Amino acid sequence: MQEQKNQFALIIGVGDDLPYTIDDAKKLRDTLIDPRLVGYPEENVILRTGKDADRHGILGAFDELREKTDENSSILFYYSGHGGKYTSQHKFYLQPYGMTAKNYATTWVKAEELKEKINALDSKNLVMFLDCCHAEGMLQTGLEDFYGLAQKLNDDGGMWVVASCQDNQKSWKLPGDENSLFTECLLEVISGKHTSPFIDPKVTITDVVEYIFEEVPSRAVKVINKKTGEPIKQQPFAKFQMSENVVLSHFPKNIDTHAAIVADL
Repeated sequence: MQEQKNQFALIIGVGDDLPYTIDDAKKLRDTLIDPRLVGYPEENVILRTGKDADRHGILGAFDELREKTDENSSILFYYSGHGGKYTSQHKFYLQPYGMTAKNYATTWVKAEELKEKINALDSKNLVMFLDCCHAEGMLQTGLEDFYGLAQKLNDDGGMWVVASCQDNQKSWKLPGDENSLFTECLLEVISGKHTSPFIDPKVTITDVVEYIFEEVPSRAVKVINKKTGEPIKQQPFAKFQMSENVVLSHFPKNIDTHAAIVADL
């Protein structure tokens, strides 16, 4: 598909104590490169999971992405794993594979470093999806959730940041689901399962945000948190500096058969 030739993605699933984050990342990669669906060229999608998603792997992947892309490229960045804030220093970070409360200073990816890597990209269209769950066990050592990360990023034009939950919430994987709730909804909308009949051959970032903001909280509230006895609350958060409505998926060739294709997914 000609439209996808200059669309790129960097997908990270850390794993560690959240093994399903690897499944999230791989499923997103498979969806993006499926020629029946999104149809990104396979060589345009960089995947880092498990041990390859350590500090070196994540920062190196951004360097690889910079070499592949130009100012006309559209870039999708996806991260599934832990993120947090070290409260004594007010530093926001992503938690790569192998990071602990003891070795954080040499293993984390700080928001400032992430911002530097993003600013080094020539592309004017960047969409970021952060599916982060705060680590409850880390709270006792001063590590908290990821919310402030999105607020530390660059405000230059063309950037969208969509995070899976609010500051005081967790990012959930619901019982019986293969993927996290946020990623499940993301997969549905970029593959064109969000509407029927499927008429418009394009799925834009505004389509994605609208669907995620509706579906994530409505599905979460139907499940009871066993620890509190209350319905789960999860409301995504978005920040953007919109220069244009970025197209994430394009289905011009199979629009007539799209319903049958997604029904088999």
